[in-house]
Amino acid sequence: MEGWVRKFRQVICNVTMSRYYGSNYSGHFPTHPGTTSEYYNYTHMGPWDPPEKNATEITFEVNTGQPVFTLTNTTIYWGYRSQIDINVTDAEGKGIDSTYDPIKLRKTNTTTYLTKEDFTDVTITNEGNGNYSIVIPQYNNDTANDWSILTNGTWRVYFVNDINGDATEEWNTSEPFFIKNVPRATALIFGKITNLVTIDNAITFEAVKTRVMIFSPFSFNTYVSGEKFIISEEYFGFVGVRYIFALCKILI
Repeated sequence: MEGWVRKFRQVICNVTMSRYYGSNYSGHFPTHPGTTSEYYNYTHMGPWDPPEKNATEITFEVNTGQPVFTLTNTTIYWGYRSQIDINVTDAEGKGIDSTYDPIKLRKTNTTTYLTKEDFTDVTITNEGNGNYSIVIPQYNNDTANDWSILTNGTWRVYFVNDINGDATEEWNTSEPFFIKNVPRATALIFGKITNLVTIDNAITFEAVKTRVMIFSPFSFNTYVSGEKFIISEEYFGFVGVRYIFALCKILI
């Protein structure tokens, strides 16, 4: 028995192994195979299987960290001073600040993206720590305060991440907000007016000697000091450049 074991050991010791543990081992390990003949060949491995043959296949999915983007005051009323506060954080809750004007506005079903440079009176500011603010002043007959752009409907606020300012977006995200007319009581307005302007679906003017009767709750007032009014363009009666006699909805 001892002689047989000695002979077996001699046979094993005389078997050379390849650079990858197969036959033709040259006594050193190469840094990488130079020819196809040096590639791994599991038939030279012996009675065991290579690790990849015994491995269990596992499927997994890798996702990028999603930013968290939130808006406050997502319903604003046309013509009224409004403020939309924005917060954007990374997947770990850290505020994302950008110096490359990341906030854009777009009305649904249009292709135009508006930045702060597209507005005269609307301000878009970076408050720091991932907080941004959009402030829209109240309608003014002299300038309209950009309400001629911000028409009724569904809009979206976009946060566009351009890390190095090369006008190429690494990613963007958005949330909707809505511009609506304020539901107001029906009123009878008559008298003298001035500065009549029609914008979008509303009519604006200033009082000269204007009487306003609101039915519910009932009130009756006379305005003589240039008070500004906005009414719906859907009215019954007459609205001229100097006089008004109309049954209408008062918006402001």
